[in-house]
Amino acid sequence: MPILVPRISRTRQQIITNACKLHWERNKSDCNSFVRAVANSLGINLSGDANSIYRRIHQTPWVEIGEGRMFEKEAGELAEAGLFVIAASQGERGEHGHVAVVTGANPKAKATSHLVAYWGRLNTQHPEKSIGKQNAPISASWRAFQIPLRLENTLETVYYAYQDLPSPWAL
Repeated sequence: MPILVPRISRTRQQIITNACKLHWERNKSDCNSFVRAVANSLGINLSGDANSIYRRIHQTPWVEIGEGRMFEKEAGELAEAGLFVIAASQGERGEHGHVAVVTGANPKAKATSHLVAYWGRLNTQHPEKSIGKQNAPISASWRAFQIPLRLENTLETVYYAYQDLPSPWAL
């Protein structure tokens, strides 16, 4: 069943993208710090690590889009409509999860996924490689997140949810 995309000004999409740009440099080495900084600057309260954020976006006021690649199109449309969309996967057995902010879609992208996102990247084994991406295909986010013992962590395990922007961003 298709998700009905509300008619919200594209200005809100730009507000979210600008918040991502503002907080990326300082938080590019930690996905959860990045997502928390962006969310909190928009008036959306998020706390904790990526696994905590994953659990939080399964609850109200977050609205479920779905899990897996079949929900990428809807996630991109909702982000382009100006809703705050988070992509998340939960770590298992004490592993770190991963989170990113979806900002839209690029159907012309030569990537596994057409979703465009911003994220930080935590690499405790190689801190010099702890750099996320800006305005990049989300497939690069989860490919970079995979570790040898956890190859099942693919785009099929990514959960998408959204929340509307609160005042003063409501137009």
